[in-house]
Amino acid sequence: MYSYKIIKYLKIFTFFLILTAVFLFFTGLSSNLFGEDISQNFIKINEFYICKIDGIIGPTLSNYISKCLNEAQKEQAALLIIIDTPGGLESSMREIALNIINTPTPVIAYVYPEGARAASAGVFIVYASDIAAMSPSTSIGAAHPVNLGSDQGVTEAQMDKIVNDSVSFIRNLASLNDRNGQWAEKAIRESASITSKEAIEINVINYIATDLDELLKKIDG
Repeated sequence: MYSYKIIKYLKIFTFFLILTAVFLFFTGLSSNLFGEDISQNFIKINEFYICKIDGIIGPTLSNYISKCLNEAQKEQAALLIIIDTPGGLESSMREIALNIINTPTPVIAYVYPEGARAASAGVFIVYASDIAAMSPSTSIGAAHPVNLGSDQGVTEAQMDKIVNDSVSFIRNLASLNDRNGQWAEKAIRESASITSKEAIEINVINYIATDLDELLKKIDG
């Protein structure tokens, strides 16, 4: 069952099929948002914002998603986040995930196009979103924490704490959006990764859709 945020928007998605052409704009967005004018990297059509996570997740991308969410909330719009990421900073991932679950804005995560992935930090963002979808031939998983930015590394005990904290966080996200928490834990502890076909079979995502047109039709039922 969808969260209360998404239900009020399901009826209006039939009006957004015109976004398919606009969607092509985002397939050409730069994968490097760092240092760029991110204000040009999202658009709004009627009651719908679209933004993109493409590349490594860091502070600039977190600020970008926050801006998208704020703009969508101001306009009482829904937000579609297109995802293709190998992961990134844990702190930035948490900022994005917490912003998603604490906004009244309905959020749809869509791993797109074919060949894209939601790896590592991307798994948490998918799990935080009200609706999760993937294109065919995409993947999700491999979310075991990685030590970044330290020459000394971390001890085994410290890594255990980090892993357990990550598991607790994603379990909470899974419970919030009625998704498969057991697999999410496996993605963290064992770096498990699955295809879109496998993901929908075990309730990791809600839909498989080839493109935006098909996704919105499926959401609208």
